[in-house]
Amino acid sequence: MIPRQSTNELDRLASSSRGRLAVVSGARQVGKTTLVRRTRPDWTYLDLDDPVTRPLLANLTAQDWLSRYRNVIVDEVQKLPSLFETFKACHDRDPEFRAILLGSSQLLVLKGVRESLAGRAAMLELFPLMLSEIVAHRAGREPDGKIGQLLTSGDPAGLLDSWADPLRRLDPVAAIETAAWERMKIEGGMPVLWANDDWTESDKRLWREDYVRTYLQKDLADVARLEHLEPFVRLLRMACLRTAQTANWSDLASDAGVSSPSAKTWMSHLEAGYHAVLLQPWFRNREKRLAKSPKVHILDAGVRRAVLRKSGEPDGAEFETAVVGEFWKAIKTQRLPVDPYHLRTVDGREIDLLIERDDGYFAIECKSTRHAEASDARHFSSLETILDKPLLAGLVVSDDADFRRLDAERPVWAVPASAIAG
Repeated sequence: MIPRQSTNELDRLASSSRGRLAVVSGARQVGKTTLVRRTRPDWTYLDLDDPVTRPLLANLTAQDWLSRYRNVIVDEVQKLPSLFETFKACHDRDPEFRAILLGSSQLLVLKGVRESLAGRAAMLELFPLMLSEIVAHRAGREPDGKIGQLLTSGDPAGLLDSWADPLRRLDPVAAIETAAWERMKIEGGMPVLWANDDWTESDKRLWREDYVRTYLQKDLADVARLEHLEPFVRLLRMACLRTAQTANWSDLASDAGVSSPSAKTWMSHLEAGYHAVLLQPWFRNREKRLAKSPKVHILDAGVRRAVLRKSGEPDGAEFETAVVGEFWKAIKTQRLPVDPYHLRTVDGREIDLLIERDDGYFAIECKSTRHAEASDARHFSSLETILDKPLLAGLVVSDDADFRRLDAERPVWAVPASAIAG
């Protein structure tokens, strides 16, 4: 098992009074069950995906649960929504009762938490592997968590200057970071693909295709309560083709052969299932001519490629989505006090990822190039006319092997994608 950054947080929650009811949500196969069972090996484990177990547990009262299960892990809890009320009663009646609830649908899990467990449940989200976790495992060290360090630093410019290293490419860990990043861009971060080194490329391809067919299509269709799967599959494919593009709901709906409201709803289901990110647009002043539509990103590169049956080298859109995905996973996993956006003006100026915190912004440009140049940061220069707080740092994230400052006057750096994530 590749150690996860969420382990310590889960262990802390499960041992504290706030975490007497802990809810762990995330897409199927991202390692929720493995993480929880290894963290709490002596707890009773119940799987509601089992059609035999599910109806038996449905008939248990709160008192039955309290008499049978004191420390329990319940998997796929969204399959039996009535349990949320039961666990509410267990929580309120007995301060010694503890449960960890696992769910693969954010939409259904959060609905149950809002309606029954509000104020009682502690939440934790688990995503596909982050590059920092993979690199740390392969380098035999603790994850650096550079994204978290940067986004919470009191001196981001000083921190980036300390990381800039003209001899970085000679560091053995840098070679591990680069190799892992090159693979991540193509295969994504599903743990099973990184845990089985004896799998052939064909094994990995077939696993991803099975995942799309059995988990992604069927589970999300169940959430959407669809009688016919074909329209949803078409929309899924259209969404994958549009990764790193601003959402145009009418075009997306037309290409998928569904209505615009259906396209929006089904995309929200993809987001709730942890498969898509709808990166919201940044704007403050409605008089400024800024795009107001979200940007679509398919979170896992391997899943996206399986949907499209794509092979070969990643293109610029895939590179951007991979970079945004690493920042997104880090922000959500570490619960960083920042808000991610994209920014686009009607005349074509664009910031791929704009991260806001209380005292300023981080601007990130994603460039699928082996050599970043100062011209790649040209859109940073006009940000002061748009933003309402200072630019703390601008990053041109690329496949350039060198980590260096691009501008002596402005806080702008060329950052290898593998380094910032590792």
